[in-house]
Amino acid sequence: MAARLRAGWFRADVIAGLTLWGILVPEGIAYSGLAGAPVQAGLYTLLASLVAYAILGTTRQAVSAPTSGSSIMMATVVAPFLVTGPGELADLLVLLVLVVGIIFLLCGLVRLGFVIAFISHSVMTGFVFGLAIYIAVSQIPKVFGLSRAHGETLYQLWHLVGQLGAANWVTFAIGAGAWRCCTSSRRARPAPPGR
Repeated sequence: MAARLRAGWFRADVIAGLTLWGILVPEGIAYSGLAGAPVQAGLYTLLASLVAYAILGTTRQAVSAPTSGSSIMMATVVAPFLVTGPGELADLLVLLVLVVGIIFLLCGLVRLGFVIAFISHSVMTGFVFGLAIYIAVSQIPKVFGLSRAHGETLYQLWHLVGQLGAANWVTFAIGAGAWRCCTSSRRARPAPPGR
C-alpha cells in the first residue's frame, strides 16, 4: 500500500514540477531583467529559492520564487549607486538580498508579522496598479524593437514616443500577433470557475 502511494505521489509530483518549471523559468528570466540583473540570475535565484524552501518551508501549497514586485524594488534600491559593470551590480544585489533576509529573520524572531494587518487594501491596490504601469512602460519598447530608457516612468514613456520613428514594425507585428493569440485563446477557452 505504501509503495503504491509513493508511486502515485511521484507521478503527481513530476507533473506538478514540470508545470511549475514551465511557468517559473520564463518568469525568473523576465524578473531578472526587471531588476537590471543578467538573465541567468533569474534562473539561479529560482533554483536556490526552490531548494531552500523545500528544506525550510512549512507548507506544501506555497511556492518560493522571484516576483515582479521584489525585482522592481531591488532595481529601485540599487539605482542610486554608481554601478560600473555587471559584476558590481551582481555584488550589490546579493548584498541586498542578504540584508533583507537578515531583517526578515529578525522580524520573524520577534513576531512582527501582525504589522501587515495595518497596511490597508487601498494602499496595496495602489502599489499593484503602480507596479503594473511600471512593468508595462518598461517592457513596451521591446515590442517595438527599441532600447529602453532609464529613469522615471514618465521619462521612459516620453523617450519611447520620441523613438517610434525608428521602431522595427516586423517586431511589433510579431508581438501584437502573439498578444492577439493570447487574448483570443482566453476567449475561446475561458478560465474555470473560481479563477
